[in-house]
Amino acid sequence: MILKLKTETKDVLYSGSLITFLNEESIFELTHNDENLTLRIKFIDEKDKHWENHGRVLFEPLNAIENATDGRITFFNFNNPLGVYSTKPVPLGDIGGRYMYFQYKVDDMKESASKVLIYTFYLGGSVNG
Repeated sequence: MILKLKTETKDVLYSGSLITFLNEESIFELTHNDENLTLRIKFIDEKDKHWENHGRVLFEPLNAIENATDGRITFFNFNNPLGVYSTKPVPLGDIGGRYMYFQYKVDDMKESASKVLIYTFYLGGSVNG
């Protein structure tokens, strides 16, 4: 049985959850229409800084890292055990000729460097119209 997930206007490329391995960077290797994209996810908790006042997200575009198919998202101070999440899908660029979006929720695991990341990658319309 094959399950395809969609919204009214987007296709779901991948969706799932991950418990990070302590504070190691997590690496997502995505493929669509024979095009590959590597997205690196990193969490940094700064000493004595809480998400309410110091939470932020840094997105390094796909061509700013090692090559045009790499990108990195760094989450700073996402240390709320009840979770911190995106309020709307984040545009990431494109893959395989289609626009790609990312939506997430991050739960802090108290007394651990690990985080719980719930994620969905969406495919939008064609880049060429």
